[in-house]
Amino acid sequence: MAFAPDRLSRTTSHLAPSLGLAALMLIGTQSLQAQVQAPTGKMQITKASDLPVHTFTIQGKPSEVAQNLDAMLALARQLEMNLKRDLATHEIQDKGLLQGIHTDLFVIAVLKQDPAEAQKQLERVQALMEDPNGRAMAGLVAAPFMAAVAKPGADFHATYRTHLSERLAKLPFQDLKFFLTSSAAAMRTMTKAKVIEGLETGLDPHVKDGKLSQEMTEAILSTAMRLNIHFVVKDDVVACIDALVEAHKNDVPVKFMPVIGTPKTPITGPWFGQPLPGEKPMRFAAEILEAINPWAEGTSFSPDGQTCFLNVGNATYSAARTYQTTCVNGTWTPLVEPPFLAEFSLAMEPGYSPDGQTLVVTGKMAGKSGDLYTVNRTAKGWSTPVAMTAAINTEDDEFRGSATSDGTYYFGRNKAGKMEIHKVTKGAAGNVVVEKLGPPINGQTVDGDPCVAPDGRWLVFNSGRPGGQGAADLWVSFSDGRGGWGNPINMGAEFNSPYDEYGAHLSPDGKVLFYTRHTQKGNETYWVSASAIDRYKSRS
Repeated sequence: MAFAPDRLSRTTSHLAPSLGLAALMLIGTQSLQAQVQAPTGKMQITKASDLPVHTFTIQGKPSEVAQNLDAMLALARQLEMNLKRDLATHEIQDKGLLQGIHTDLFVIAVLKQDPAEAQKQLERVQALMEDPNGRAMAGLVAAPFMAAVAKPGADFHATYRTHLSERLAKLPFQDLKFFLTSSAAAMRTMTKAKVIEGLETGLDPHVKDGKLSQEMTEAILSTAMRLNIHFVVKDDVVACIDALVEAHKNDVPVKFMPVIGTPKTPITGPWFGQPLPGEKPMRFAAEILEAINPWAEGTSFSPDGQTCFLNVGNATYSAARTYQTTCVNGTWTPLVEPPFLAEFSLAMEPGYSPDGQTLVVTGKMAGKSGDLYTVNRTAKGWSTPVAMTAAINTEDDEFRGSATSDGTYYFGRNKAGKMEIHKVTKGAAGNVVVEKLGPPINGQTVDGDPCVAPDGRWLVFNSGRPGGQGAADLWVSFSDGRGGWGNPINMGAEFNSPYDEYGAHLSPDGKVLFYTRHTQKGNETYWVSASAIDRYKSRS
């Protein structure tokens, strides 16, 4: 798991170069991709792939349409007509899918400046959300905008700030402080050029003859929302969040401590007693992890298999802690928070070196951005975390690393809300050299959570680029043998779903790949034999 500006947008990552803000706006979450033959009467829909495919047409490039409000509204009306037809002709039972549809309808109503319709769709989105923080955040930026449009008063911006401040005052500040401050920071650096670039590099090259998939249409819709709404109130949002932070500056911080449950029976045996997977992804220890916490989202086992670190997040990606358990005489001990992580406000993703003597931890300390830390095994236990070099850790958020056997290191960096993958090597003088990967890896709206094969032959990562199964997916790129990477391949419905998939990482021996799926009800951990990845090479 990565930090809030990233993870909060994982349900919307293929739509938004400004990630924290995309989460605030709750822009479309689903992809409607598979064609089926509907029987007579109203068809029951339990997953996105059961809905019919919709295609749309535009004149010009997506980046041009997004900047032309009339053209954008024409496209929005096409999408609105199809979404409402889906609702009228199908009995859609999946809450996540319904939430995505009504979120899209909410965004369309906002672009059309129809306050009554926007409010109706927002209420439907909130009714479908099970997480109270998520409900409180839904439409945080857009709902006050529509209220100000309906009755602007003498000064539209003053009216907007009043409505937004009222909504912010009702939020559980300590629970959402990191997300709010990170979003404000992303908005400060957000420019129209960056937003438009997201479509020019991520979508324009993929649109042929003006034909769009639903996912592409939602991406243009997202960009139009930012151009026509976000930039209008950008300074207002930042000022209101800053004022809220100032008002709470003397609060005693509330440390995020998720409830850690206890499985019905003791956990015994290697891999929590689970048989090793084959080349098809399968749930890892589903009953055990659900009993511990429904938002458990990743496991990191030591090379000897005797220690496991378990991450626990929440529904809105706004918090994370890491817990440790040890196998003693074949039985795993209750989970506890490791003392060396106690000073972090967020701590996640500890990854072992192959020899088990070093951990790399993604963490955030008070007053600092998210950084990567190393922790060493000593005779007395784990050492105090030490921040990586300033060449890696910056004022931006760095997270989740993965290394090849020759020491080449890959990690993610969230800069102004745009997540990109970087590579670390040693220079001729022994200095640290950090470089951002170029296309075809980066250049889309979101690319993160790199997981590289020990021999460097493939790179699995999380991306919201067009062409996926919905939301953020796992993609794989194979080395071209010349230091570069081939065109990424979506890992398909076998690995991905309409929900977010992220956090791919290998077991220390490189034989098993783990990853997380973030659903409406909780996280699901999957594992699969790493040999399954090589099957995708024939498609490159």
